[in-house]
Amino acid sequence: MTFNYPDWSDLNVLADPYTHYDKILHQNPFGFDERTKSWLVASYEDCFQLLKDPRLTVERAPLYRALLPQHPKIDRLISSLEHWLVFVDGPNHERLRAPIMRTIASQTQRLAKAQIEIETAAILENLPDHGDIDLVHDVAYKLPIHVICRLLGLPLTDSEFLLKESKKVAYFFERSADISIATNAAEGFAALESYFSVVISDKAQLKEDDLLSGLLALRAELPDLTVADIIGNAIFLLAAGHETATSLISSTFGLLLTNPDELALLKAQPSLVPSAVEEALRLEPPVQRNGRLVREDFSWKGQQLRKGQWVMILMAAANRDPAIFPDPHRFIINRDKPRHLSFSNGPHYCAGAHLGRMEAAAMIDMTLRLFPNITMREPTLSYLPNQTFRCLSRLPVRLGNQITPQKRPASPEQTNTATNLLVDRGRHDETSCSSQNP
Repeated sequence: MTFNYPDWSDLNVLADPYTHYDKILHQNPFGFDERTKSWLVASYEDCFQLLKDPRLTVERAPLYRALLPQHPKIDRLISSLEHWLVFVDGPNHERLRAPIMRTIASQTQRLAKAQIEIETAAILENLPDHGDIDLVHDVAYKLPIHVICRLLGLPLTDSEFLLKESKKVAYFFERSADISIATNAAEGFAALESYFSVVISDKAQLKEDDLLSGLLALRAELPDLTVADIIGNAIFLLAAGHETATSLISSTFGLLLTNPDELALLKAQPSLVPSAVEEALRLEPPVQRNGRLVREDFSWKGQQLRKGQWVMILMAAANRDPAIFPDPHRFIINRDKPRHLSFSNGPHYCAGAHLGRMEAAAMIDMTLRLFPNITMREPTLSYLPNQTFRCLSRLPVRLGNQITPQKRPASPEQTNTATNLLVDRGRHDETSCSSQNP
């Protein structure tokens, strides 16, 4: 019997994709969608395995070249993807991942100690006195770009330009076959490429302590690490890092405010902040799905996958698989051992996972300490109509009276710094899985 997958562009589906994911999980967790001409994968076990299966590839530049007309700016954008860590496999991925991950880890540690809490406090302390804000725009939107600028060593005065152009690039991966979207993304990429070319030229002389400078310094021992590699991955960090971190902060607040019992538990036990962030990642992953191309013909679950076919791995469905997560649709901040796939799995496990967790944990902790009486001003949550990225469109809240530093509780749990709050308790174990195997 043919299974009718939903129309993913339907606004009703985008408003609540989880109802449809649930139906897929129960009726056809692995099958071919005639509408999109792709294989859809929904179960946790299948997603876990296929995300790291070498017979699938993330190298999609050839696909984009086949889909889009030749144009110098579009061609340059597509060529740049061959330098992005997230879109390369095999030796090229191995060449890039070690130096980039090592430098990100070093700079993330620097930010954890010196900047995350400072940036968070500055944003919260500059909120309007009347206390009615849009938490997405006034809080969640700001911290990630501040942190990315600090990470890359860029002036905050450039943040609006960087956001504007990187959003053009990010939207390309939602609707890459749309010529107008591709052209707009190519223009955004060209603007960012020019910007970073100048920045990198300056940093090569200044030798500062930031991610770009660190990668440039590595070129002395790794001559095959090119300037194009550095620029491409800087643009990737901007385009992907801001959208996903904004989404994570927003969704965590949204889930807490619509689950008063869990919010009360978190206020009573602030040490659960990292666990609450992990549960938000599981329940409302910023990236809902991850595409792969079949590299070679192979069989999976009795179905034959052909070279060149598209495989859509639905991590958001896998994260609610009842075979793995009891009561999967509930928000439970002290859920035991979260093993979500929101940061992918295998060689392409998200390079910025730890940084995103840090940002969300710092913002949640400090906001609830400063504004313990925060409440929603609207009864329901509304999300942007996007198939890949899941983010609240707005979150109107009333902050209530701010607790001054003199009035804050003095318990050790509530005076944790960003560094000791941000233990990576939910780190995904890429080598383990549940007992079932495909």
